[in-house]
Amino acid sequence: NSFVARRLGLRRGEPRHRKWAVMGHFLGVESPADHGEMIVTGYGYCGINPLPGGLSNVCIVVDPAAMRRPIPGGERLRRFFNERIAGHPLTRRRMARAEPAGPLMATGPIACRTARSVADGAILVGDASGFYDPFTGEGISMALRGAGMAAEVLLEALSRGDLGARALEPYEAARRAAFSRRLRLDRLLQEILARPRLADWVAARLRRDPDLADLLARVTGDLEDAARLYRPRFLARLLLA
Repeated sequence: NSFVARRLGLRRGEPRHRKWAVMGHFLGVESPADHGEMIVTGYGYCGINPLPGGLSNVCIVVDPAAMRRPIPGGERLRRFFNERIAGHPLTRRRMARAEPAGPLMATGPIACRTARSVADGAILVGDASGFYDPFTGEGISMALRGAGMAAEVLLEALSRGDLGARALEPYEAARRAAFSRRLRLDRLLQEILARPRLADWVAARLRRDPDLADLLARVTGDLEDAARLYRPRFLARLLLA
């Protein structure tokens, strides 16, 4: 919800993907200590990530289309969160002995985009330049990569004494080249997750071919180019797994 993006008139909503997130820190969560989990549920999904000191970050992401009322606040937010956790057998088991280590927080709608990422005297980096969904965890890696691109463009622009939008345009082009395929993948994954039978079908084939699952994890972890998932070889292996 970037103040700068809004004041510059660059922020745009994502009306087809208006998910909300509710998260908190907990002690006593029964989950693996060496990796996070993303649990697909009837209302959306739940992410459980281990933190130092025995803490876990637990976040539910909810599709408002499945809800009767807007996300509540205060004690109603706690009940809302607990009802979703209790509504899935795996999250219920993970949180059976969990105790809150702080207040719950809610944010949303999560997704947003921008008309462009540069203006006279301004560059939008990280979530300010657009964000889709936390399921694939792209936020931090995209922010860091975007900051590197911005630094290169700014160094050149400052050396010339020109911070106009045209001088900063190379950042826009670099960001589009780096992230466009990845963002298309995020949208594709959300379309799959919205269809439980299709999600189960894909998950079953990834389970049968661990190399494909590993490739998908590396792409979503920003360690591989998303273009590898669009090649016919990947689709053929998925269909035949």
